[in-house]
Amino acid sequence: MDMHSLVSVAREIHLKNSDLVAANDQVQVGKLIDITSKKAVESFGEDICAVNGSYPIRIFRVNAPDCTYLHSLVLGRKKEAVILLSPSLNPCWTRFCSAKELAHLFIGCSTTTNDSAMLLTLARNSRFNAATLEAEMDTETFCLYLAIEILLPWTLRGKLSDMHHEKGFTTLQIAKHFMVPCAIIEQYFECEYGALSFKANKDVKE
Repeated sequence: MDMHSLVSVAREIHLKNSDLVAANDQVQVGKLIDITSKKAVESFGEDICAVNGSYPIRIFRVNAPDCTYLHSLVLGRKKEAVILLSPSLNPCWTRFCSAKELAHLFIGCSTTTNDSAMLLTLARNSRFNAATLEAEMDTETFCLYLAIEILLPWTLRGKLSDMHHEKGFTTLQIAKHFMVPCAIIEQYFECEYGALSFKANKDVKE
């Protein structure tokens, strides 16, 4: 799993679901859940029980053992997937963490352990490890960046760039427009993820 395969997945999602982005440029997470529940049937195969062609996905707010690290988690079960979100998450982080956990299900990978120590270890791995164009990524890093590609789709990158470079919008203003955390916008512009994503998307398109 590298950067090229990551952007390929994100482009597939948006190309096949042209109504995923609303008129206000915000990705509709509710629709993303529906898309993922159908894709998971293909991704997990006989490991899950589908209901009317979909894998049920439920989202709950729960107090994690240590909310400093564990903001979200997806647990895959035979009959359903459960996404756990920390009650401390604001709306932008709720959207991002939901998209990240849905990314796990979309590619057919979820957590099955109930061991709290193991869960915290997994959560600590879900941070902004530096992405590169060719290097293989672990699943947590892959899904984190896939969430960025989903919530800031390729089709909106021109507008995103203009807001930052031409119109002088602040990080907070851009984050509010797309309803993503400020940390994601900072990652995109200040940590050069945007340039890396541009190159990967250009390679895949060509």
